[in-house]
Amino acid sequence: MSSPLRVLAALHWGLGERLLDALLGCPGLRLLGVVCRGPALQPDPYAMAVRRRAQRAGLPVWEEDEQDLGRLARQTGADLLWLHAYMRRLPPEVLAAAPLGALNVHASLLPAHRGPDPLHGALVRKDTRTGLTAHLMDQGLDTGPIVHQVAFAVRPGDTRETLLEKCKQAARPLVEETVRRLLDPDFSPLPQDEALASHAPRPEKKEQA
Repeated sequence: MSSPLRVLAALHWGLGERLLDALLGCPGLRLLGVVCRGPALQPDPYAMAVRRRAQRAGLPVWEEDEQDLGRLARQTGADLLWLHAYMRRLPPEVLAAAPLGALNVHASLLPAHRGPDPLHGALVRKDTRTGLTAHLMDQGLDTGPIVHQVAFAVRPGDTRETLLEKCKQAARPLVEETVRRLLDPDFSPLPQDEALASHAPRPEKKEQA
């Protein structure tokens, strides 16, 4: 794949905003636009963060519920779909819509803590390290081959909020090395080791409050 890598992003929440910043500043990448969620039904400080950041950067912004990602990828000429916290499984035709497919950023060191709340999983299982993973997407849930990972320590006293801040600090190095590898014709992503796979437990309702 030649530079610049043409990327269509679908990003959400606080880490999504930091990933957007990293994509905007990444050498060898052209960001074509961002697919965002609409206004939250309940108060949420992060609900509109990605949209506001994309608009400040002058990027095209599309509403998640109104767009077919596959069609949008073809219309924009994207080489890659780049996702974070996109809570829908992508059908095969969307995964194949861009030449490089779709890439997801997951807040764990896959194959550990697959699923929707990996930071909770790292805390509950008392991990001493976790991190971010950029992986290509397939039909499974967080099961695709790994492009790059950035690890950091889990310290005594860490919470979901402090781990999220560490994820934000890891976003830029993850993005820059992921793009470098995707542009390298000799690079091959690493299949996940299913023998090491685990799934993050869902928080109890009292933990979610």
